[in-house]
Amino acid sequence: MARKKKLPEDELLTELLEHYETSTSDNDIRRTRKNGWNDVLDAYFGVLPSNWPYLAKVSDPLIRTAILRKTARLINSKLRGQLVPREGGDVIRGKINNAILDYQWDMADEGGSMLEKTALSDMQGRLFGASFGLCYWAIKKVGDKVVYEGNELKILDNRDVYVDYTANHVKNANWVQVREFLSLEDLEERNENSPEPIYKNLEELKKLMSADKKTVVSDRRDNLYDSITKEIRGLEDRVGTDRAFPTIEVVTEYRKHRWITFVPRFKLILRDVDNPYDHKRIPVVQLRYYPVGDDVYGESEVESVLPLQRAANAMLCGFIDEMNLTMKPPIKVANNATVRLDTIVYGPNAVWLTGDSVNNVVEHQAGGEAVRNFQTVYPAIKAAFNEAIGETTQGMSDMDPMQGDKTATEIKSFEKQKASRDQYNQIYLEQFLKDIMMIWLENNQQFLFDDPTRHTLVFRIVGRGIMQDLQRLGLDEMELPKESQKAITEMIEMQEGNVSDQEIKLLTEELSVPKYPVITNPTAKNPEDYDIKSKMEVDEAGQYATLLVTPDDMDGRYDYIPDIKSMAAGNYQEQIQGRNMAMQMMLNPGIQQMLAMEGFKPKVKELLSDILEDTGISDPEKLFESMPQPQLPMPVQGSPMPQGAPQPQPQPQQPII
Repeated sequence: MARKKKLPEDELLTELLEHYETSTSDNDIRRTRKNGWNDVLDAYFGVLPSNWPYLAKVSDPLIRTAILRKTARLINSKLRGQLVPREGGDVIRGKINNAILDYQWDMADEGGSMLEKTALSDMQGRLFGASFGLCYWAIKKVGDKVVYEGNELKILDNRDVYVDYTANHVKNANWVQVREFLSLEDLEERNENSPEPIYKNLEELKKLMSADKKTVVSDRRDNLYDSITKEIRGLEDRVGTDRAFPTIEVVTEYRKHRWITFVPRFKLILRDVDNPYDHKRIPVVQLRYYPVGDDVYGESEVESVLPLQRAANAMLCGFIDEMNLTMKPPIKVANNATVRLDTIVYGPNAVWLTGDSVNNVVEHQAGGEAVRNFQTVYPAIKAAFNEAIGETTQGMSDMDPMQGDKTATEIKSFEKQKASRDQYNQIYLEQFLKDIMMIWLENNQQFLFDDPTRHTLVFRIVGRGIMQDLQRLGLDEMELPKESQKAITEMIEMQEGNVSDQEIKLLTEELSVPKYPVITNPTAKNPEDYDIKSKMEVDEAGQYATLLVTPDDMDGRYDYIPDIKSMAAGNYQEQIQGRNMAMQMMLNPGIQQMLAMEGFKPKVKELLSDILEDTGISDPEKLFESMPQPQLPMPVQGSPMPQGAPQPQPQPQQPII
């Protein structure tokens, strides 16, 4: 798309305000329409209408249970994935960048952990039809010390996101507006944490916010929309009520080539800059499970089942009302009878004064039709609900709702259907996480070494799987150069072979150099002063490793492939079962023989370590102890060799380096 020509500030403001006002109106309709966002949240939290016609006020949490089950099944553990090299990339750099992304996944905890934020995105997408997140480069400080510099993700409130109304997805939008309620201190802090000031006109904004010099203008969020979650809890939305930290509504419009931040209330632009990210994308990612037509929002899983939820609640409350009538029925009192009404109470040993006839007071006899109807209709409604939303319970049949129990065949059939629906959802969740990681990767390539004086970065790698991947590439290995090999050989010849194995070992270690060396001080004038370290160093216990990253590691293009199934519930059980099966296969003598014929042998210890780690043992290596290899006794001259013992091989006179 060609870059749009910059407009004068007044014309630009007209554009921004038009986008803002039109999108605000659209979002208000999405919130307040029948079965819109507000109704969806009420149903999720079990809120009944104010004009509820039943005495009982009980809500069956069908929607909440279904949403939580789905989220728990799909998002149950940390994301795993890998970078596949494309143009200019290679396997080693891909593994290094993958380790950096894994580290940033653990450190991106603004507003909660990444697992928590992914679950929040999933729930918002199911409730409202779409969820949005802002990917940005963060610099976190404690005092003057930088404690983290890297990628972050902020899950956005749907009511504060406005997407180009001509688009049907964030990826083909010309602009996306994100609204925040910030204090002046927030804006000033962002300027301080940035190498260059982000916002301008802050002094003018301060003057506009305190125009009458007695009270400071503050934008209250509850003037724009109601917080349903706080309203349900009987709380007040107090954003904008703090006198010490007054807030103002600030909106940023992200375009592919330009970012503009403005204050709608004062029609004041605080920032108008070129997109600072080299990837030139709008840094907003979108999760949507069920696309529908030309709307940027997909289908809400809740909206279609709201009538069934209301019907279930009506049946439940009607049944409870009927039970109350049965336990304490109305009493018929004969007209003009001498009945003491104050004595007609329910209780042990109660005495009713009914006058001259016991028939003066008669309990109303309720029929049992309501109970029978409830026992048939209520299960049918719940079965229809479960079928519509893709959930079920083993205590209720969907094929025949009048039957109380499922058959084994039906349970197996429905589990397959539920797994298929989860796998369909995983397609969209995978793309959402891939979009995040690709933006993160390109941000790393741009910002990790944007300081020309920074030559290396140290990352701590935790996790046996990642460490083993890097170790297989030899990043922690030492090697003996050919020149050193030749020097050791010459020294042994000069000593006529009178050199112990221990001396050779010490000499080899001293002359070995890293297989992948990193110069931490390349600006040193004298090469002899270079500080050379190995690309990766593993601690003695094998718990963690330190990885030295250089600017060269950022080169190349890659494609991130999320292992979305690794996040699903039950994934560990499948891994354990698969590895146990692999262990049985590798211990099979026939398979071992075929591997030996091809020149391979199974790594039983490594597979056993993975199995032990899956069972919850964090450090399986501590359960293994090395043992010396048994030495066969040398036969006496002239005596026969033991049966089955290998024939001794002639020993070389000099060690081979």
